Amino acid sequence: MIRRYYKVYGEVQAVGFRHFSKVVADKHNLTGYVQNEYDGSVTIEVQGEEEVVRNFLDEIEKVSYHVEISRYTWENLAICPQETEFSIL
Repeated sequence: MIRRYYKVYGEVQAVGFRHFSKVVADKHNLTGYVQNEYDGSVTIEVQGEEEVVRNFLDEIEKVSYHVEISRYTWENLAICPQETEFSIL
């Protein structure tokens, strides 16, 4: 299990990105959150099985043709064992 922080740039606000993040997270029993930022980016913390977390952004792009990720940064974080759901903030 891993927890990863993503900062995502591109066409990621007002296109359903947060909604589709939750759909993908719920489909794979991932936990964490997704949140819009003032600079037009989106931040995500997502936790779950390593392969699913690594492919998380690719799957979001596939389910919504409006989402266009131009770039992203990421870093691994400490696991939050008490977390039980994925939230839209």
